[in-house]
Amino acid sequence: MKNCVIVMPKKHILRVALICAVIIFAASIICNFHDHQAIAVLSTSMWKIEPETPKNIDDPSFELPYPTKTVPVSEVMKNGKEIPLQFAYNNPDWKRQAYKEYWHSSYGRWSYVPNRIHYAMHRIFVTYPTASVFYDFTHDLGIWDESDKFQIPTRTPFENIVLVVMLTKVDKIVTLGNQVVVIGRPSLNGLQALLIPSKDLSPYNPKESILFQLVTPEGDEIDYTNDIYAVTESSQSQSN
Repeated sequence: MKNCVIVMPKKHILRVALICAVIIFAASIICNFHDHQAIAVLSTSMWKIEPETPKNIDDPSFELPYPTKTVPVSEVMKNGKEIPLQFAYNNPDWKRQAYKEYWHSSYGRWSYVPNRIHYAMHRIFVTYPTASVFYDFTHDLGIWDESDKFQIPTRTPFENIVLVVMLTKVDKIVTLGNQVVVIGRPSLNGLQALLIPSKDLSPYNPKESILFQLVTPEGDEIDYTNDIYAVTESSQSQSN
């Protein structure tokens, strides 16, 4: 059997060599691009999930200053004004999950570990239902899916403060000055969202934050948080 030898014209050999060189060059660029892209994604992800340098962080790192004038919880419970309970959501069987898919670093927006630990340490949270703030608020708390069922008036975002309480059954809310005391009984499950009308608050100093304290019926403090006091037109007209 004779060996077959394929003879190609010189110009064809040059074309084949050129095509091979182009393919190799393009492949190297693509691989290099993906390597840099992977490094960039990894760097961005690392920046989003932890501090740039090792350090100790107090909880919470973004807390507003306390109101200047506060009184013992027992005094608020005794002399404060009761705010009727208005539930925007109430699910006593709700179970708090350890992790939500949108906390993954591929999302980035809610992946910062110190924030994740902060929210996991607490049971009481407050916010005004402004669109962008409420969007992050519900994702940070891990209740984005549940928030679709929240019954919140949409007349003005500062008409009500949204109070979210986890693993507690709220029985009563009382306010005095710049304090709001939420009285409830701890439980293993449960998620409640309540509305606190801004007009029902009469802070000593409207320019300072409102302190929300979650306590037992006996007055033992379980948790706390605070937020700004947004003065609405209705609250202004009521105070005049």
